[in-house]
Amino acid sequence: MRRRDLVMVPVLLGLAACTPDDPVAPGTDGPEGEPEEDAMTCPDTYAYQLREGVEGPDGAAAPTTGSGGRISLTANVVDHTATPPVANIAWQTSPPSDLPGRDRVFMAQQVGDVLEIDGVRLEITGICAGRVTLDDAG
Repeated sequence: MRRRDLVMVPVLLGLAACTPDDPVAPGTDGPEGEPEEDAMTCPDTYAYQLREGVEGPDGAAAPTTGSGGRISLTANVVDHTATPPVANIAWQTSPPSDLPGRDRVFMAQQVGDVLEIDGVRLEITGICAGRVTLDDAG
């Protein structure tokens, strides 16, 4: 009987040390806190918006390329919590562009970077949760 008591005491002490002080909401790993803040917020006004994983831009179509093609962009990876926030943006044109090179992805783009596609210049103005905003860079 005494041996069992000696085994149970360290187990109970270990459980007591792991018990959280704050209440834990069901289905979470820890106490509820403030929602995750964006490292940057997107501006309220912009010319074009990309939603992560969706071909776009939403709303207004991107300008026509120098060779007359329509541009479509997709934000494949948006890391709005990075410092500074970054996005990978894939592009294609219709009809297909005859521009040299096979890589059609702008990697690790940041706010202020300019995407140049066959005469079209778009500046990244915001990277936030699930979306990227752009304006004409002129």
